[in-house]
Amino acid sequence: ERVAIYKRNMKKIREEAAQKNANVGKIGIMIVIGVVGISYAAVPLYQMFCSATGYGGTALKRADETSVTELANKSIRADRPLKVKFLGQASASI
Repeated sequence: ERVAIYKRNMKKIREEAAQKNANVGKIGIMIVIGVVGISYAAVPLYQMFCSATGYGGTALKRADETSVTELANKSIRADRPLKVKFLGQASASI
């Protein structure tokens, strides 16, 4: 009788361990799939972020294109001179 009880308990313990191992495997696979998905989507998401914020040297896009046409149709004032100043500076550590 003790042997039968022992065998039942061991069978139950093995089944629980197998279920726990299966859960760990499933979680591992989900993590791998998630990391691959995030790395695949990183470049388009970064480009969207940069175009929305102007980060990384990207120009901000305006939704209103009428301002460009208004500037293009504006007359040029020739009565004021335009002064342009170029500064050439270098850091002391260069």
